[in-house]
Amino acid sequence: MDEKTDQVERYERWFLTKGSQEIQQGALTMLKRPIQISVVLVLFGMVSVFLYFSSPSFAKTSPAPDIISPTWINSVPLKMEELRGKVVMVEFWTFGCWNCRN
Repeated sequence: MDEKTDQVERYERWFLTKGSQEIQQGALTMLKRPIQISVVLVLFGMVSVFLYFSSPSFAKTSPAPDIISPTWINSVPLKMEELRGKVVMVEFWTFGCWNCRN
């Protein structure tokens, strides 16, 4: 018997005993993995939706407070009631911001 034939016979014996079991086990693992990933993704989605809808941003909020400033640039001081239903632009800035100073 030459070396190639001996190797083929050893491979066949291995495949028929351990090899087939390992292949079957690998196939089962490959089938289980997508199911496990799907379960994790569904649970993650459910938790995300629950946290999104239970966040305080959906709770009833109070009305915006009046803007209190002794000087307004383009008008006399207004109250929030007078601004209701109108588009209002409010600009906030600070001297600590380099871009705001320039």
